[in-house]
Amino acid sequence: MNFFQLECFVMAVEKKSFAEVAAAMHVTQPTITYQMNNLEEELEEKLFSRTKRGVEATRAGQVFYDDARGILAEYHHALEHFRHALSLTDAVIRVGFTRPPDNYDIFSAINRYRTDHPDTVIDVEQGLIASDSSSAQVDHYDIILHYVYNDQDFMKLPGFSYTPLGSCPYYVLVSEASPLAKRASLTLSDLQGLKLLTLEEYKLSRFQVPSLEELKKAGIEVGLLNDMNQLIYAIADRAGFGVYPAKYQEVKAGFVRIPLVSQPPLPYGLLYHDTRSAAVDDFLQYLIRELTA
Repeated sequence: MNFFQLECFVMAVEKKSFAEVAAAMHVTQPTITYQMNNLEEELEEKLFSRTKRGVEATRAGQVFYDDARGILAEYHHALEHFRHALSLTDAVIRVGFTRPPDNYDIFSAINRYRTDHPDTVIDVEQGLIASDSSSAQVDHYDIILHYVYNDQDFMKLPGFSYTPLGSCPYYVLVSEASPLAKRASLTLSDLQGLKLLTLEEYKLSRFQVPSLEELKKAGIEVGLLNDMNQLIYAIADRAGFGVYPAKYQEVKAGFVRIPLVSQPPLPYGLLYHDTRSAAVDDFLQYLIRELTA
């Protein structure tokens, strides 16, 4: 048994097709069939049954699938630890985010640092790091800009430290033509009966602030849109309002930003490895100086 076989097996259970596994692994279908047959012989169990559409995992296959996924997770975890240890001697710094990466302050700071340190490569990864990510996924990053919601799982990770930087007050974004536009501040009760417009990806409570439960209790309807442009146009048409932290969305012409005083500010800070290279530590200390509120 080897890791290639396990990768192919897990993929075959999920895709239900040896042909699709072969295409994904850049090998021929007979190669996948041969590997799966060898795996079945070693385990002395039939792992797949053939169907007209492809393959289906047998009961034994389903049982082994859970174990195989666990083995592969540990394998990839070990690889990530290994790669991170090697990267400590390299001038490549990987930066990640636990909220959509639209904080203008950190990007301005990164660009200034790049100008002053042309030999240091700062790899900013735009994908989100979920709070239930494996430690292997988190290990991939040298520094994470972390936004503290109700869960603080990241701040409990062994081998990591956290430095708070500040907090972002929340604002309500409305059209200039909205009856709310002349208000000095707003609370959730002021917005009762109106519609909050937010992104589909924010429907998880840890991203949506105020949470969907809070909005429901306040009698506020929620409308989900697919991208930011749709959201902005809908607010401009007075279809609803938006809520966001101060450091994210620049207010364009035709809009008004009003403090949401009933919503506590969003704390944020930097999460980083306790063991790090001199290049990462230099960049980390720079970010703390530049971004501390």
